[in-house]
Amino acid sequence: MSDQTPNESSRQGTSPPSHAPTPDEIAAYRAERRRQQRFAAALAAAVAVAAPVLVAWVTIFRFVGFDTARPEIWFVSAWGAVFLGLAVGYPFRRVGRGIDDNFAIAAALVAFVAAMLGDFFTVVHGREQVTLENLGMFASHRGVGDLILYCVAGYFATRVARERLTDERIAALLRPPTPQDAGGGRAASEGNEGSPNLRIHLDRPGFFLVDGRLTARVDGRVVYEGSFTAGFDVAVAVEPGPHILVVDLNMGSFRRERRYELTAPATGYRGGCLEARLRYSRFWGNFAKVLELRTVGGVLA
Repeated sequence: MSDQTPNESSRQGTSPPSHAPTPDEIAAYRAERRRQQRFAAALAAAVAVAAPVLVAWVTIFRFVGFDTARPEIWFVSAWGAVFLGLAVGYPFRRVGRGIDDNFAIAAALVAFVAAMLGDFFTVVHGREQVTLENLGMFASHRGVGDLILYCVAGYFATRVARERLTDERIAALLRPPTPQDAGGGRAASEGNEGSPNLRIHLDRPGFFLVDGRLTARVDGRVVYEGSFTAGFDVAVAVEPGPHILVVDLNMGSFRRERRYELTAPATGYRGGCLEARLRYSRFWGNFAKVLELRTVGGVLA
């Protein structure tokens, strides 16, 4: 005889089974992400970012002096190459939503050429015009160390130029959420009865000198409160229909808030959950104005 009461048996019988994404679902998600890529926009954004970085590069060496016999010049050049690579590669990932290798290759080429141009204009700075004589002088004075710096810029550009969507990563994105998915802070559980049908996610935003207090509210109810730099992933149960999501970042004197409107689906097995992915822009110092919305099955919401 079973020790379970009728109510317990009834509850267990109606709970949705766990679902691991199938290979077809993973392939469909990857194909959808490829359709969202914007190579031309990413390339234009990378060039637009590289231009002011090159101006800063030349300006810095104008004041400190460009003498390769001084060790500190190589130190500054190395960090400049790293920064240039990251600055050029980042637009390929954020603006272009890159996931394919061609984004990384293009980012490396742009960073390599940008580093070489920065070096060139530093060497010929002060001359009235660029001549073949100047080009010859530049080429004759370049060595292995300079080539390494160009490659450093290209390498760091590839590191951030695309999102690495492995099958395991996609499976984690597509899996149905659970109430235990919150991380880096406190997730509110009061009032969250039933199967979760809304998942809110924020990737780690990267390095910040100080952490901030992040609060996420759905219709005024706190669903997450905790670290900003740790990111979070929380699943809650809400009534089907329209809702208001508000995220509030507090870093002392620096505070940002963003308000979103979304529509939650009815709960159900394999697809009854809406995922809302938050994006934070370092450039604008705020969350993106538009949420990335999709259902668990990978179909865009």
